[in-house]
Amino acid sequence: SLIPATAGRWHSGVTETRLALSRAAFLIAALACFFFAAASPAGAQAPPTPVHLRVWQVIGPFPNPEDTGIDKPYPPETSEFPSARPCSGAEGTPVAWKAVESATDYVDLLEHVGPFEHVVAYATIRLASPEEQDVLLMIGSDDGVKAWLNGSEVHRVRERRAAKADQDRIKARLRRGVNQILLKIEQGVGTWGFFFRITDRAKNPIDGLRPMAPVDPILVEAQAAPAYVVGRRGEVAARVRN
Repeated sequence: SLIPATAGRWHSGVTETRLALSRAAFLIAALACFFFAAASPAGAQAPPTPVHLRVWQVIGPFPNPEDTGIDKPYPPETSEFPSARPCSGAEGTPVAWKAVESATDYVDLLEHVGPFEHVVAYATIRLASPEEQDVLLMIGSDDGVKAWLNGSEVHRVRERRAAKADQDRIKARLRRGVNQILLKIEQGVGTWGFFFRITDRAKNPIDGLRPMAPVDPILVEAQAAPAYVVGRRGEVAARVRN
């Protein structure tokens, strides 16, 4: 069919108007980005996201007869640092500390310790704090949990439950320098694991708080050993460390 010339000119005018509006919108967006960048301080970055800690050292399983294991003091509770020596776990099986890294915020102990039932396991991590400060320890656990900060018990929950992030919020105080967290996680049946993160009292991330590399228990014990091994006649037989 034939299209009147006036209709063609109208259509062309609408197209040009749309193009002009698109160019104007693009220019406005570009100018906004420019002025926003100019107003921002040099090197400014978004605040860190409060993330759950995923790299831990774990050991287990240990017995949990009739759900009493949460209050039985097994060897990990009496050591300042993870020991290189295996200790007796559930059913007399030797267990030792090992470093693990979770692929998600949930640390799955079925994966990292094993598919056990009616047991407990421990997890530990060290954190470096730039200053002494009040914090919240945010824990979720499956099942019950006990927590220590720098050797002092700060939290205890004894119940069967599924883990959810931030189930428990514990007020605590970090010291300046190295802080050690120790968790004891109870297992009945089924799923088994935990969530853990630290925030300030307003539930915001903490600038400068960082996890430290896992302790090598063999290295710790070697550094605690004598610098020299002395032979039967009193001579220096070997140098152990510098």
